[in-house]
Amino acid sequence: MISAMATVSGSSPGADPLREGWANGSRAPNAAAGQRRISCVLTTCNAAGTLRLMVPLLSEALTRSGHAWELIAVDAASIDESPTVLRSWCQLPGYRLIALDEPVPHQRAVRIGIEGARGDAVIVLDARVDQPLHVIGGMIQRWQLGHRMVYAVRDEATGRCDLYSIGVADGSARTGPPDPGASDRHAALALVDREFVRILLR
Repeated sequence: MISAMATVSGSSPGADPLREGWANGSRAPNAAAGQRRISCVLTTCNAAGTLRLMVPLLSEALTRSGHAWELIAVDAASIDESPTVLRSWCQLPGYRLIALDEPVPHQRAVRIGIEGARGDAVIVLDARVDQPLHVIGGMIQRWQLGHRMVYAVRDEATGRCDLYSIGVADGSARTGPPDPGASDRHAALALVDREFVRILLR
């Protein structure tokens, strides 16, 4: 449950969740036949400049997936223009802002966003980190093939970003694990299937 110190703003879900409260719902193929939906949880604090550039690119990447989607921004008590920037996006379907009244640890902000997510998959990313948004399409494709968790790992030396999966549909636990000892490789963003989300929220 979302913390009492949070206020939520955004487009209000209506009777038809694919047409109200979600973006791209009316354009998504097979939407009426139960097309799966994607939530994106974006944590942020004092990142107004990044948000102005990032949100349009992120929205475009989600729209290209063909799925109905929602973008949930969790703002940890920013004192810059971040809340203003995010509320302007909340005038459109699919965008929601959870504005926290005080700073919280990053993991707590992520959990608050995940608790509010309604999609069949949840993409988690941080506005304070340079994110490889170009890999989102590939992450969603892996999820469509049955991968339960997909995460991107970036090599800081070369800029290369590779995708890895956990809980693959064919029964294998993991595909292509990165070297955990490589200090120049860092997890960038992750997509988690609803089944895994339930486990994380226990």
